[in-house]
Amino acid sequence: GHMDMIRLARGQVLLPGFIDTHIHAAQYSYSGTATDRPLMEWLNHYTFPAERRLADERIAARVYSAVVERTLRGGTTTALYYATIHVPATKILADIAMH
Repeated sequence: GHMDMIRLARGQVLLPGFIDTHIHAAQYSYSGTATDRPLMEWLNHYTFPAERRLADERIAARVYSAVVERTLRGGTTTALYYATIHVPATKILADIAMH
């Protein structure tokens, strides 16, 4: 097919996007918290309750929109997101990531 050539202006640079093959999207809302806690305590206190809340599709849409936006803003253009067992919420993440 036909492709247009884009010329960069002086001083502009073209860089490839980053690739991240392991993003726990469900953990976005509390990332970087309680890093001093033992793993099981962290999972029980933060991870499992947060993942249960993502069964609510409105919450899932808000959290997943934020994580995809942050990922893109940081220069990552290809990502493998991990969601939860909640199929409708996971489909929301897939839809957001595809746009």
